[in-house]
This record gives sequence, structure tokens and C-alpha cells, in this order.
Amino acid sequence: MKTSENMGGLIVEKYNMIETEAKIRLSEKEFNDLYEKLGSPDFILQKNWGYFFDENMLRIREEDEKRYVTLKRKSLEKKANGYNSREEIEFGISDIEAAKKVFEIFGLPAECYYEKKRATVNKKDCVICFDKINENQYFIEVEGEEKDIERILKEFNLESKPIETRNYFQIIKGGYQE
Repeated sequence: MKTSENMGGLIVEKYNMIETEAKIRLSEKEFNDLYEKLGSPDFILQKNWGYFFDENMLRIREEDEKRYVTLKRKSLEKKANGYNSREEIEFGISDIEAAKKVFEIFGLPAECYYEKKRATVNKKDCVICFDKINENQYFIEVEGEEKDIERILKEFNLESKPIETRNYFQIIKGGYQE
């Protein structure tokens, strides 16, 4: 759920929701074929700093002129289909360095930084994200209700591919899950 609040003349957008997603690693060819099939949307560069505590994660992200902090809470239930489902709270910030300093003061030094290129398409009640990491790692994320995710995966013959349960910080730090 998205809300906006006027804080001393600064409009701050806040998000609080449960996000369910399926993240799938693709080959470069699979990625490009699906990307073209869905209209070749523009990529934007996202810069990400990750902070971890008690199996939860804080992330600072910068994309275009937007900067925000996202809290991703540990999932309380494991989905039988392997999908990730967790609470997400997100809000805009104006100063990344100040946010990093606050996290550091509270004992949360950045554990990981990465950049990715992301293109996004809305299709059949889902958000489909095409993610390129380090120019040689390709992923698709399908976000939405479980039934809608299943429908999209089936439509593009991805339902038999393994679901990646780790976040991108974990993938970069620890390699791929097999």
C-alpha cells in the first residue's frame, strides 16, 4: 500500500506491503528472447547498498533521480512453490550518504554494493522485471499474486525452471544456488 505524507514541505512516499515474487536465472539467449517478446522496455541503472540483520535486510537504492530505503523482513512462511513472500516497507530519502551514516551509527555497515540494469513490464496483474547484473548474469522476476505468477511462468514456459530464493546481495556474495 502506498501513502504520501507531507513532512515539513517534503512529500515522502511510503510503501507497506507483502511482496510475492519468483526470481529465475536465465541464459543470455533466454533473457533476450523473452525481453524482445515483451517489447524491449528501456533499462534503468539501479545502485544498491545492502545492510543485513536478524535475517532481515535494509537496502538503499538509487535509480534515476529517486533514492529510497527498503526494509525487507524475513518471510514467516515458506511457499511450497519456492516463491519469496515477505513484508516490504519502503520510503523515499533525499541524501544517501546521510542514510548510510545513520545505519553505520546503529551498527549496520554496508555489507554489499552492486549495480544492476532493470527493465520493467506490467502484464496480466504482474510486474515482470528483467535484471542484468555484472553484464553477464541474467534474471527475470515476476511479482504479483501467486496464481498470477504461475500463469505468467506457464505462458513463457518458465514453470519448470528453478526459483532463486536468495536476494541479489546473497547471489553476488555467495555465487549461484544449484
